[in-house]
Amino acid sequence: MKVLVAPCEFKETLTPKEAAEAVEKAFGDAGLLSLLHPVADGGGGTLNALQYNLKGKTKWYKVHDPLLREVEAPIFYYNDFAFIEMASASGLKLLKDEERDPLNLTSIGTGELIKHAVSEGYKKIYIGIGGSATVDGGIGALYALGIRFLDKNGKELEPVGRALFSIDSLEIPRKTLSLLKNADIRILSDVKNPLLGKNGAVRVFGPQKGLKEKYFEKMEKGLEKLAEIIYRKTGRDMRKIKGGGAAGGIGAALYGVFGAKIEDGAEFFLKITNFEDKLKDVDVVITGEGSFDEQSLFGKAPYKVAEISKKHGKKVIVLCGVAKVNESIYNVVDAVFSIVNGIQSKEEAFRKAKENLYFTAYNVARLLKEGVKS
Repeated sequence: MKVLVAPCEFKETLTPKEAAEAVEKAFGDAGLLSLLHPVADGGGGTLNALQYNLKGKTKWYKVHDPLLREVEAPIFYYNDFAFIEMASASGLKLLKDEERDPLNLTSIGTGELIKHAVSEGYKKIYIGIGGSATVDGGIGALYALGIRFLDKNGKELEPVGRALFSIDSLEIPRKTLSLLKNADIRILSDVKNPLLGKNGAVRVFGPQKGLKEKYFEKMEKGLEKLAEIIYRKTGRDMRKIKGGGAAGGIGAALYGVFGAKIEDGAEFFLKITNFEDKLKDVDVVITGEGSFDEQSLFGKAPYKVAEISKKHGKKVIVLCGVAKVNESIYNVVDAVFSIVNGIQSKEEAFRKAKENLYFTAYNVARLLKEGVKS
């Protein structure tokens, strides 16, 4: 029996590569061969999984984090494209819990990475937007690319979330348009939420990033105003783009100003890394992530892995930290196992994630091996 190990990131604990290697060791110790193919969907861990599966190069750049502190963030270059992970420059992982307030945060670092990629001569730029900390409508990123935002008195606004409360106009210099004239920007996302409304950037994703409910209405109106201003400038309506609500609206803004496209992150990843080719010589596929739940069914990498694997007649097993599934999941998955061992606090479960994953994978491997014998 041969196994393909294709896990996603276990959020805040294990990268895709680390998760895959823990499962590989468990299966090896149980006497089963495994082939590794860590996966991602545009969220955290995408750059890590691309690095594992593709022979590209990674360069690091000094940029600014959501609080304008200097950090180093990577860009992965492969063939004709550059890949940027928004979380590395504008992510929640860069902040302490008490710093998570989208009113004071900016996506400027992501814009700086785009500028670096263009300066390196790359026209095709993919941006994985998962794990972002901001709800600034992408104005931070646009600011880094040269665009300026003004209030009704013509005063320039600081490119942070609260600027949306006062935005009245913007200026797009010719230099900016020239810089990105031939750029092909693709936003990789695993969500389809619109920019505005009850399923939009503010009400769905704002609370996850620390936005207080009392600011919902003002932030929503600010995003709508930004959309109107950009529509008048470019004729592109960021309110209508599917997936525009992800990452605080940065994808919608890059669409509105530069015509960026929003794509399914998992589909991009599995295609560029030739995932289907790896299925030819395996019998079982092991995938997983930190939380396998209802959200996983809407574009997350483990679910896409399961769908494709089932199409090829493979058994699929999911290993995850939290398992919240209903019976319908078993149309594409044969079994789901939570790796949490005994009663553990969240902190302990995070700390023991690798140990727990190994233990569960080892027992699954023993079960599979016994099945082969019988």
